[in-house]
Amino acid sequence: MAFCVRFKRRVMVILAFSAGAVASFAALALNVDERQILAMNAAVRTVVAGVQSSSLHSLFSALSSAGSVAVLGPMAAVAIFWLWRRGASDRSALAGVVSMSSVLVTFTLKAIFHRARPLGAGAFPELGYSFPSGHSLNTMAIGVTVAYVSYREGLAPRWAVAAAVIFSLLVGVSRVYLDVHWATDVIGGWSVGAVIAAACALFYEWPHSARDLAPTSCDDVEGSNV
Repeated sequence: MAFCVRFKRRVMVILAFSAGAVASFAALALNVDERQILAMNAAVRTVVAGVQSSSLHSLFSALSSAGSVAVLGPMAAVAIFWLWRRGASDRSALAGVVSMSSVLVTFTLKAIFHRARPLGAGAFPELGYSFPSGHSLNTMAIGVTVAYVSYREGLAPRWAVAAAVIFSLLVGVSRVYLDVHWATDVIGGWSVGAVIAAACALFYEWPHSARDLAPTSCDDVEGSNV
């Protein structure tokens, strides 16, 4: 029965995390062009403009590049293949693959909201619409999912999940610093990415069948690694 308790606790944490992320995105999406949101974006942009430096620009440019789909996609594919080669469960590999649907989600949401980017993005017309930030969304969705299932399969330390979250946060900050996204674009991206990561984690954790929830077999459910 010990696994049942751990399983239920993990599911509740994932659901609570997901609910918070959904609420955050909904608040931004419903008020994407409201005066208060626009004022906050402008205020953050003004603050960031006052702390520009060549060293920070180089650092955040590197972080931004690392969080691009061109880099993140192949890295995620290699990580998923590594999970499979190390004998991880099919659920872990599939969860990693599903997390990559975040790319499609990004394009869909951008097409819905049509928010223009800050002036700093003027030199990059190929970037398209602004809300939500694809870099923030994809690093949160893909990076955290791969880190989580790697940890749960015993192939990565617990801190790998925290490291993935921190990386996504830094990538998001880099997009604001480089003036190619508004602050709320980044927050929206983190929120949607967190929902996708939570959904993938829930898929990974959910038992294969009703038999797994039976009291007599609860301790034998696959994936009882804490």
